[in-house]
This record gives sequence, structure tokens and C-alpha cells, in this order.
Amino acid sequence: MQRLADVSGLAPLSLVGLNVHPVYGPWIGLRAALVLDRPGPTGPPPRAANPCPDCARTCVPAFERARAAPGELADTWPLWLAVRDACPIGRAHRYDEAQIRYHYIKDRRALG
Repeated sequence: MQRLADVSGLAPLSLVGLNVHPVYGPWIGLRAALVLDRPGPTGPPPRAANPCPDCARTCVPAFERARAAPGELADTWPLWLAVRDACPIGRAHRYDEAQIRYHYIKDRRALG
């Protein structure tokens, strides 16, 4: 799904492996793809411009900290959340705390 979002021009992949939409930043959910029985466009797929040219300074340090942390996601998820939080794009669309608990630690109580 991430590669599809990238090559379709919806949200390019960042240096830290997150798709970054120009408005919503990394706070998007990629849930489905539509396949139509129609001829597609010719030529190379559209490429969205990188909405954040400063990823190496803003996000990569947080990514390196998360990647270097020992343990499982259940223990290190706050570091991975910090990677997403480091992105300056789309901060107004950040998931609320219940969404974060559900997506990072699969806490089903957050759904209710």
C-alpha cells in the first residue's frame, strides 16, 4: 500500500519509510486500492513532490533512535510514534490518543 501511495502521487515515501501527504503529513491511513477495468494513463506515473525537504534533519534522528532501541514494538512504540511526530507536515491531523493506542499497541479498548 505504501508503494502504491508513492507511485500514484498520493503521498511520497519519506526517508524514514512513512508516506507523507502534503496536507495530512504521515497521519493518513492507507486502507484500500481501487482497480478499474479501464485503460490507464500512458507514460510514467505522476510523482508527488516531497512535501518535506528537511526530513534528514527533522525525522531521521528520531528514526535512528527508534531503530537502535532494543526490544519489541510493545516496548518501543513511543519511539516509533516520535518518528511520526517529528514530521512537521500535517500536525493538525495527528491521531488522537485513542487512535494512537489502537494503531501502535492494538488496544481494542480504544475503539469503544
